[in-house]
Amino acid sequence: MGLYLLRALGFMAFALAVYAAFIGAWALVMPVPLRPNLIYLRGDYGYTWTRLHDLQGHGPVDVLVLGSSLAYRGFDPRVFETKGLSLYNLGSSSQTLLQTEVLVDRYLDQLDPALTLIEVAPGTFNEDGVESSLDLTSNDRVDLPLVRMAFRTGSIKAFNTLIYAAERKLTGIDHGYSEPLDKPGSMDAYITGGFVEHRQGRFEPMSLTRPTTGKPVPAQARAFERIMGHLARSNRTVVLIEAPVTAWMYASYRHHDLHAKRMASLAAYLNFNGMAGLVDTVDFFDELHLNQHGVEVFNQALLDSLKAHDLLPHPRVQP
Repeated sequence: MGLYLLRALGFMAFALAVYAAFIGAWALVMPVPLRPNLIYLRGDYGYTWTRLHDLQGHGPVDVLVLGSSLAYRGFDPRVFETKGLSLYNLGSSSQTLLQTEVLVDRYLDQLDPALTLIEVAPGTFNEDGVESSLDLTSNDRVDLPLVRMAFRTGSIKAFNTLIYAAERKLTGIDHGYSEPLDKPGSMDAYITGGFVEHRQGRFEPMSLTRPTTGKPVPAQARAFERIMGHLARSNRTVVLIEAPVTAWMYASYRHHDLHAKRMASLAAYLNFNGMAGLVDTVDFFDELHLNQHGVEVFNQALLDSLKAHDLLPHPRVQP
């Protein structure tokens, strides 16, 4: 029985090595359209590479932000600096709780935030997390939390990209890479601290079909429970935030009252949808995302609300 097990394990290791070699060769030879199950997104969108690599050697911050593009496009470190607060934004494109969990495991202790803000739009719980897993895998290190995340997504894309990313790290192909901050045709600007500014553009709903929210994915709910448990064990102050989306978009949310009650039962929860001072066609550049004027209005309201609820941390004394 022991010999049979050893042979089986040996065969599995051999098969994995052959498959990994095939993945590496396939990625190098095949153009992207012909390998839909292997998508490597280094420096592709949302400045994830720059945001994560700027963390090297970064010290503690007053405020940490986690979440999807609603986070990295919605919380501007420069506004918080006016109150003497340092903020690092670890949002990423389509980030779900499975990816948030990886970032908490990796960076919470390093950044040691006095306050952690997690953007908890309902869509965060309704996605499978595959898109964001590809983004995170392509732009940061490969470690045990990332491997666990790939297994939990259950996607062949996530597995293949994980293997290829590991090969690139081991061979040093990406060593010395620097993401271009001025991308052709982009109206985005990366701001130190993880924020992405989008100054131009106004929302026009006329040609869009109003989406509807789906059901929460069990894997995301379990990841959220693990994140909240981790933060509680670390004695972290956590506030769950719903950043504003257009009233047009917000009207499509089904059973939002149940989502809000769930969030409020777990931690301090602030929902900024419907807040005064924001107009769909003035302060948003699409149905979900604020332009720079809208960000500044929202962030000031957020700071005021945190202060009113006695949740605003005292700025750390700078050395």
